[in-house]
Amino acid sequence: MKNKIILLIFFSYFFLYNFSHSEIIKFESPELKILDNGTRVIANNGVRAESDDGIVINADEGIYNKKDNILKFFGNIIIKDNIQNLKSTSDEIIYLKDTNIIKIIGESKTSIKDKYSINSENLVYDRNKMEIFSEGIIEIEDILGNKIEGKNLKFKINENIVKGKNLKIYDNQKNQYFLKNGIVNLSSNEFAGKDIEINFKKSLFGNEKNDPRLKGKSLTANNDQTNINKGVFTTCKKKGGDSCPAWAIYADEVEHLKKKKIINYKNAWLK
Repeated sequence: MKNKIILLIFFSYFFLYNFSHSEIIKFESPELKILDNGTRVIANNGVRAESDDGIVINADEGIYNKKDNILKFFGNIIIKDNIQNLKSTSDEIIYLKDTNIIKIIGESKTSIKDKYSINSENLVYDRNKMEIFSEGIIEIEDILGNKIEGKNLKFKINENIVKGKNLKIYDNQKNQYFLKNGIVNLSSNEFAGKDIEINFKKSLFGNEKNDPRLKGKSLTANNDQTNINKGVFTTCKKKGGDSCPAWAIYADEVEHLKKKKIINYKNAWLK
């Protein structure tokens, strides 16, 4: 093959076989440099790397350190996990083969199962645990337009479960949920959290000038209803600094029936 260094002619590719780990990494590049007695390989001017467990990486440059079993890639990176139907783009990644962890450095965009898209910074993909997480801000959006934003967020891929702090949930009905700590089931669209605030769609109760909102100690929600413990509800328009509303309903329990647009209260009083 023209302009390629080929270790094994009969395969027409450059294979890196790591005997201590019993695995093969296949490199393709028009410019390969083999250094340090074959323990380090540098690929320039475009590289394609493929592992024997379903990972395919295309990038401008790549470095493989055989001793540490670590691969680094730079520039216009596209990562595909063909087994888990995951795809990510970024400008720098570190692939730790021993622990099966891919660190995606800087800004990235990721799609999972053609259902969820993720925008994030410094994302970590743990293939053994099938988790995606980051200490920074992550934004997840499903194909229905529901969005989740959060910090220190963890996405359990096989379970479709998201956990995180300071969660912001935007549903496709334009309701906004803020949870100090929360967990979301993406399959069933159920979620729960503590120290919550809900900003309902302005026109929910027929008046665009209102700001219907609800605060509470804890929350559970699904597609049909939301239940809040120790809730405070008002529709009064917000003022500068979100000062106290002209009126509010306090209740031990609040139930919002979404389809019927009804809010029920238990042990409630008007203040």
